[in-house]
Amino acid sequence: MRTVVAAPPRVYIRERVLTIVRELVRITSLAVAELKPILEEYFKKQSKESEILSGIRNLVRYVDQADQLKRRAYREATRAGALLTGREHFLSLTHKLGEIVDQAQGLGYRVYMAHKHKIQLSDDIGKAILPMVDDVNTVLTKLKEAVLAMCYGTPERVLDALKEVDTAENRVDERYRELLFTQIYIPSAKAKRSRKSKSAPLDLATLFLTKELLEILETIADRARDAAEIANLFFLLSLA
Repeated sequence: MRTVVAAPPRVYIRERVLTIVRELVRITSLAVAELKPILEEYFKKQSKESEILSGIRNLVRYVDQADQLKRRAYREATRAGALLTGREHFLSLTHKLGEIVDQAQGLGYRVYMAHKHKIQLSDDIGKAILPMVDDVNTVLTKLKEAVLAMCYGTPERVLDALKEVDTAENRVDERYRELLFTQIYIPSAKAKRSRKSKSAPLDLATLFLTKELLEILETIADRARDAAEIANLFFLLSLA
């Protein structure tokens, strides 16, 4: 009679937490990806509130799913106790990913309220912001690839994936700094000079909204890079 050797409890625990991490990364990526169609609709000449609301409802659903996964993570960490190596990093990772989903929802809400109160950003601002959204989505894609590499890939592939996350996040940082000047600081300076000449007043609502959108996008990219670093520490400890 053949004896079946059961896997150590740590193996089962690791598989359960990895399932949570993979699913939470997937939900986070979907939430951030939802921002592009919301912003594209907002920047249209004849934008429809119903289309923006549809995206907002999707974001709310992703926030709920992320919250459920975080609660599962806390229960799993509590149940596993000392058997879960890297427990603190696991919880920190789930928290960081949850922050990204919350930030995405916050951006969507601002866009909806701007549309509702007829605060419209110019086409030039839209053309500047939408490529940044693409760059942020690239960071999330690279984060997802990094986590998959940690689960199934070689150490070399993990290092390559982490570098790709950094490279993608650096592009977002560069675009953020550039747009702060081209869309915020320089227009503000020009408006200040025009006020002195009794010309058009400074549109504070437009400037504040633009600045907030840029800051949230940059924050999402930063959080994703942080999540990649925390994930790497957790995976290294969980293999110890």
